[in-house]
Amino acid sequence: MADFAVKARKLGKKYRLYDRPGDRLRELLSFGRASYHHAFWALQDFDLEVRQGECIGVVGANGAGKSTLLKLLAGKLRPTTGECAVNGRVSSILELGTGFHPHLTGRQNARINALFMGQRPWQIEERVAKILEFAGIGEHADQPLATYSWGMQARLAFAALTTLDPELLLLDEALATGDAQFAAKCNAFLRQLCRSGCTTLVASHDFGFLATTCDRIVWIDKGRKRADGPPLEALASYMDALGQDTTGAASRPVNVLLRIEASEPAAQPTFLIHAFEWIDHAERVMSGCYVGEQDKWNALVDLAPKLGFTTESARAGWARAGEMFHNCLNRSCTPGSTQQGAAYVALPVPAAPWPLPTKLRVTMRKIEPCDAVFSLQVDGSYQEVGRAGRAGTDGEDWVRADLDVTAAFERSKVAATAGTGATP
Repeated sequence: MADFAVKARKLGKKYRLYDRPGDRLRELLSFGRASYHHAFWALQDFDLEVRQGECIGVVGANGAGKSTLLKLLAGKLRPTTGECAVNGRVSSILELGTGFHPHLTGRQNARINALFMGQRPWQIEERVAKILEFAGIGEHADQPLATYSWGMQARLAFAALTTLDPELLLLDEALATGDAQFAAKCNAFLRQLCRSGCTTLVASHDFGFLATTCDRIVWIDKGRKRADGPPLEALASYMDALGQDTTGAASRPVNVLLRIEASEPAAQPTFLIHAFEWIDHAERVMSGCYVGEQDKWNALVDLAPKLGFTTESARAGWARAGEMFHNCLNRSCTPGSTQQGAAYVALPVPAAPWPLPTKLRVTMRKIEPCDAVFSLQVDGSYQEVGRAGRAGTDGEDWVRADLDVTAAFERSKVAATAGTGATP
């Protein structure tokens, strides 16, 4: 057993469902002579072995049994059939914000949450300081939780996870937390935790995170295990069952070139850009490029020669590392400062088993009251896919714009592939 963190055999969980509330009482008073319920198996005949240090992703439709599996492993539910054994100290985040009280402050909730998660009393203040620092809620830490937005509550709830030191960590849909910047911070933390040797089981719809982080993917369908194997293979099987095209045909774009211009070039506007994210038809984030991170930015610049232009052209119009804003989380873009009056960025397209994206999400802040015009390279020319930036008169406003790229990909699935780009 020492080699295994989790062993489950023939695991099953059955619920009794009643058509009317009174049927439960009628059945109870019949003393077993009558039955007014029908059985629902949330999980059935489920086998699972997880070795120490493995990171396992769990996928499936809503109601497939993912949460039931994690609750059984966490000991929060008793199995109806079968058995499971867990080796090691278990920490579980099955619902963000569990136990938070709306009338207590963020600091008080963090303190109570740390106690619930098993922290020693003499460690609490140190842990609370780390929680609040990670959450980044500033002066709101001493305000009642009821005054927080949902995003701020999610920040605080996830930040409590960062103080844990588990041997086995169970996560259920804990990745969709707050804004794009904080979500990227959470993903980076979880990747580091998974690679540190902590055994992890995470249920999520973030396929990009699962494919790049997990050792295996388990697909659950209607309470039964349908697949258990390498991430790309298991995800491909799951997405094929959903009717999504994962064939990865030869015409599929590998990298695309995005051009950024100003709707009013004479204004010489500057746009502060945080991230580009590919979105699928179900509004899921498939992958993201956070341009403020220097290593991520260098990777994008390195794609330039594959698209037919130089790395110097790729850097034109974009701030250098020494000119970064807001702790290097964002990068400024000034299209009018280039000879072409436009800035360019090469973006890798998610590979199979994902389908082609339907949207490109841009998270940015306008510094000037002027739109940024985004165009995608198609057939050696550029097709406008949307505009973003003009959100009012307040220069501090952040914008998250979804640009429809479906038509651009349909018009030409060949032109955007690596090596066929037009030189700017």
